[in-house]
Amino acid sequence: MSLRYVSPTVDIREGDQLVSSGLGGRFPAGYPVGSVLSIHRDPGEAFMTVEVEPAANLERSRHLLLVFSEVDAYMNEPEADSSDGALSQTSDAEPGPDGNE
Repeated sequence: MSLRYVSPTVDIREGDQLVSSGLGGRFPAGYPVGSVLSIHRDPGEAFMTVEVEPAANLERSRHLLLVFSEVDAYMNEPEADSSDGALSQTSDAEPGPDGNE
């Protein structure tokens, strides 16, 4: 797998072990992620790309865990559409002379 947008000032070497930081609160700190296979530094590019061998044996795994963030779930909720013919619960119209709208 590829780790993109790595700052060129980061002290990283082939063989380094990558672990979770715990900063996002989703995974505990120190959870093994993988090991660095290679580092690609392209002249003129602002960031490096790091190739990582996953710690998990993805080809033999029988189980997986799907993790969704609340932000993603919120972003994918359908918005209320007033063009669906539903009547509004409130009205801003002024009542007519007989008290009706």
